[in-house]
Amino acid sequence: MLPEFGHFLLILAAVIAFVFPWTILYGVLRKPPAFTGLWRPEVLTVFSGLTLSLFSLAYAFLTNDFSVTYVSENSNSYLETFYKIAAVWSSHEGSMLLWIWLISCWTTLFALLTNESEEVKAPAVASALLIIGLLSLFLVFTSNPFARQLPMVPAEGKDLNPILQDIGMIFHPPLLFLGYAGISLSFAFSIGCLLRRQLTPTSLNSLTKISSIAWGFLTAGNVLGSWWAYNELGWGGWWFWDPVENSSFIPWLLASAQLHALLLARKRHKL
Repeated sequence: MLPEFGHFLLILAAVIAFVFPWTILYGVLRKPPAFTGLWRPEVLTVFSGLTLSLFSLAYAFLTNDFSVTYVSENSNSYLETFYKIAAVWSSHEGSMLLWIWLISCWTTLFALLTNESEEVKAPAVASALLIIGLLSLFLVFTSNPFARQLPMVPAEGKDLNPILQDIGMIFHPPLLFLGYAGISLSFAFSIGCLLRRQLTPTSLNSLTKISSIAWGFLTAGNVLGSWWAYNELGWGGWWFWDPVENSSFIPWLLASAQLHALLLARKRHKL
């Protein structure tokens, strides 16, 4: 029953994150405060739904619920607990859910902890929610992590890929996704500034901080991924995830260029 609960919450978060931000953007452009202020309950609702959805998937791994296809294909009852947790993001479906949840974490922290005004937060949060909504809808319709295989439930799972049973699997993907999620918020913040047609010094400082932290996570993820690949294969062999690892370097280059542009904008008022 719990996987259905997690699936329902994922669908609910996807619908709310995709449909309701348009009302916030309407409020930003047309100025009715009743619409603009909706960003608070919406971001908290989406974050709560995605958090419980991710925990539902993690619980399925910890309790060896092999009726969930994703669990049976990436775990078994003999797998150590910390690898069962890491198995949550060991393949496409779970890693997508982790990525979406981390974007909601960044967005919620930005909404609740920063000193930006409501007119700055509203369009930025709405833009971030639309990103969450689009990714969540993609997950629901193409890569559902809660898909069941009933009534033919296997007695045992297939196990986590032995190459993935490494400390790199525990830390490397979350670090990368923290970087990706931070860059997503940086993009949403920039879209919000474009909608307002204004970038104040305070907003520029906030954007620089967000981008710097995201760049730091992405750097750490790339460094750890490089160490992990070398630790497994040395300088020879072919790594199945090579395209993924190479693609993670592209946003790092773009984020590095963005940071240089932001520093020029802050110190010399250029770009």
